[in-house]
Amino acid sequence: MSTRSARTSSATGPTRRRSFPSLQENDRYWLNRSLFPLLAEVYDPGSANAADATCWPYRAKAEDLQGLPPHVISCNELDPLRDEGLAYHRLLLAAGVSSVGKINLGLCHVGEILFRAAMPDVYAEAVRDVTGFARSLA
Repeated sequence: MSTRSARTSSATGPTRRRSFPSLQENDRYWLNRSLFPLLAEVYDPGSANAADATCWPYRAKAEDLQGLPPHVISCNELDPLRDEGLAYHRLLLAAGVSSVGKINLGLCHVGEILFRAAMPDVYAEAVRDVTGFARSLA
């Protein structure tokens, strides 16, 4: 995690002292960390919601998450944000929220959607996962 930027450590929000090796390990596997401050500014102009856990799940504490509906957290192995997604999944579980966590091996950030033509079976699985989860809530 860079100490140069007090603004963001990732595309998902304000810097906090936590180790996420995937930020370094997976930088530039399609997603480039140097763009994260710009992406954060587009998502949250002027950092107006920098401390809001509903805007930045990275900022959440277990008490912020209690009572939320079920979640599916799908992370990709080569995504710089993988470890943040896994941490959020674990925090949901600690807060008593039903959450299913999944790591898609060999994929970069949004690879299951981005490379639909090259990996139609991976894309189809992602669609099945999302629609299956949505149907399970009905």
